[in-house]
Amino acid sequence: MQGRREEMRAKLRAEADAIVEECLNWQEGAKAPTLTEMEDVVLMLRERLSKRMLELMVTEQEAVKPEAAPRCGQCGEVMTYKGQKKRGVGTRAGVLAMERAHYYCPGCEAGLFPPGPAVAGGGGVLE
Repeated sequence: MQGRREEMRAKLRAEADAIVEECLNWQEGAKAPTLTEMEDVVLMLRERLSKRMLELMVTEQEAVKPEAAPRCGQCGEVMTYKGQKKRGVGTRAGVLAMERAHYYCPGCEAGLFPPGPAVAGGGGVLE
C-alpha cells in the first residue's frame, strides 16, 4: 500500500507541477492582464488539474479488481465481463475520459461501467 501511495503522490505532484509551470508561463507572457483574465486562466487550470486528479484516483481504484463479477443492480443476476471500454463519465469536476471495466447482464441487458453514476441527477456514463 505504501508503494502505491508514493507512486500516486508522484503522479499527482507531476500533474500539479505541470499546471503551475503553465500558469507561470502564461503570467510571464501576459502584458498587463486584467484581474478577470488572471481569474479565467486560474479557473481553467484548476478545472484541468481537478479532472486529472480525479482520473488518476479512478484509475488507481481500477487497479483493485473485484474478486467476483458484480451482481446486476436491477435483477440480481451475476454480470458478464465485457472487457475494457472508453467512455466519458460526467462528474462534478467535468466530463472525464476513462477506460474502465464494462459488465453486462444477460438477464435484463443492463450494463455496468464502474464506478457507475458519478453524481445524482446528472452524472454517469455519457455515450
